[in-house]
Amino acid sequence: MENKYLLQDANSPTSSNASTRSDMSLTKGLKLFFSPNTKRLLFAGILFLCSIGISAQQYTFISYSTENGLAQSQVSAMCQDKGGYIWFATFGGLSRFDGKSFVNYTKSDGLLDNQLYSIFIDSKNRILTGTIGGYSIYENRKFSSYSFPKSYSNYNVVAISEDKDGNLWFALEGGGVVKNRNEKNTFYGEKNGIDPNIRHVYCDSRNRIWAATRSGLFYYGKNGFENFPINGDSLKNISYVTEDHDKKLWIATYDEGIYAETADNKFKNYSTE
Repeated sequence: MENKYLLQDANSPTSSNASTRSDMSLTKGLKLFFSPNTKRLLFAGILFLCSIGISAQQYTFISYSTENGLAQSQVSAMCQDKGGYIWFATFGGLSRFDGKSFVNYTKSDGLLDNQLYSIFIDSKNRILTGTIGGYSIYENRKFSSYSFPKSYSNYNVVAISEDKDGNLWFALEGGGVVKNRNEKNTFYGEKNGIDPNIRHVYCDSRNRIWAATRSGLFYYGKNGFENFPINGDSLKNISYVTEDHDKKLWIATYDEGIYAETADNKFKNYSTE
């Protein structure tokens, strides 16, 4: 099947029949289309342009603020859904961008709180936003909001992930990790062997749950959460963990740079040194 990703310009009007054409992307903005007879010529032209201009490649950035319709100028997280919309979690609500304009959502629309710290799109294409003491889910053009128990009501939900079984995982800054299975929550903290000062939670392609904390990296195993040593050492101040296309982990820290998993399952450090 041919690649249907198309060139777009966020400043140009959106085509009115974009959702009905089989060879058109759902992403909003200016789109260029080519007939099959011109594809070989186009491909050759692209290769030629790349060969003469790759060393001088430049990028143009457009700034969007509240003056352009963004809900609030402090953006904590963002993501893109399957329809091509870009979603922004801000400290003044949730913004959806279609390549041309913003649509904003606040507590009056059903959000638990306007101050958002995280955003995530799950396997059902639902938009989840984390806030203080709970989270909201946007589905079928309406919000459902959920609050954690009172003892967890003052913790910010700073990250959200989902495992292959459909369970949701929430990172609570200072409150540990929460697993939500069929709307039933299980809380993991110091009593379960994990530092509650969570900064990020992530599920990788092998369905392993990782938690980045102030005191190190933890993973969820058969016996709950356990500390995961990096090259035999327990790193501190882990800020983020993710995985690349080769299924290798990348670990970000606050003061020791980045660690990348190698082919022999060790980790290579990248820092300023």
